[in-house]
Amino acid sequence: PNTNLVAVGFKNGEIKLYDWQSKTEGDSLIVTQKNLCQDNPDKPEDTKPYDSDRVYDLVFSEDGQFLYSAHGSGRILKWDLTKGNNSVICLQGIQNNTVTAITLVEQNGKSFLVAGGRRNHLELLDINKKNDEPVQTLLPVMNPTIPVRSYDHIVTVDSPAEWPSIVVAGNDQGTITLLDINNCSSTNCPKESWQQAHGETAVRSVSFSEDGCYLSSAGDDGQVKLWPMNDLNNIEENNNAIKQDYILRQSRRRFSWHPFQLRPVNTVDLLKTSKKLFIVSGGKDQQLRRQHKSISDLNKYFSDHNCQSPQ
Repeated sequence: PNTNLVAVGFKNGEIKLYDWQSKTEGDSLIVTQKNLCQDNPDKPEDTKPYDSDRVYDLVFSEDGQFLYSAHGSGRILKWDLTKGNNSVICLQGIQNNTVTAITLVEQNGKSFLVAGGRRNHLELLDINKKNDEPVQTLLPVMNPTIPVRSYDHIVTVDSPAEWPSIVVAGNDQGTITLLDINNCSSTNCPKESWQQAHGETAVRSVSFSEDGCYLSSAGDDGQVKLWPMNDLNNIEENNNAIKQDYILRQSRRRFSWHPFQLRPVNTVDLLKTSKKLFIVSGGKDQQLRRQHKSISDLNKYFSDHNCQSPQ
């Protein structure tokens, strides 16, 4: 936001910045302090945990001055893009745990970062905290009724711009969960979950419209779905904020021996204007698709859709 920069993360832990207008490559962000985020920075440097520290997710601050990166080692880094020289601090993310998805949120007017990772951990981090301050746990288990395995992951998280206290998370067991972090207790948060949102396959990407009225999702079942949102002011189990889904796209193996086999869709983004919804998605078929739907037509299809404004 407010800049021409695009940040790209790689499996080797490097982050590159590109100017999309001039089409030039900018600075590369590389952590030279191998012991950054270690419990005891004075102990001998141990490079093994952070070699090829894969970048799983990136998010800019609203003013574009800071970039947050989530890594396979569990590190969450805050880059100050105004200072250069790879100015970076450690937010001490999910300890000894892969961080696969992050998003910026607000809790009672204060900015936080939501981080999701292995074992379905979802945590709330103070972006201005010091390294010696404890991490506040937002929701340790996505779905307590199902045993959590070490290889279960939250894959994607998002928050609508006009509802910064609302978080949506998707995991690789096929569950989509809504949470209201403004009303969290010390042990739990109000939530609503939909199991098998993409059948029994992983949910790879979720994206809210800015007003929170629509949610899009993409998964390993090859489908891109649109979910109309109802009252986000009162999220609770079985509140039925989402009543039905609308399949926007099915990615199939065209011109192959298995033309009806679905191919995973890895990412989706959603933009709402006054009259239309624009949905962009991409996946294993190496195709980037843009679709658009008329708001008036969707209102007719979702006859009971009643999107509430934030309180």
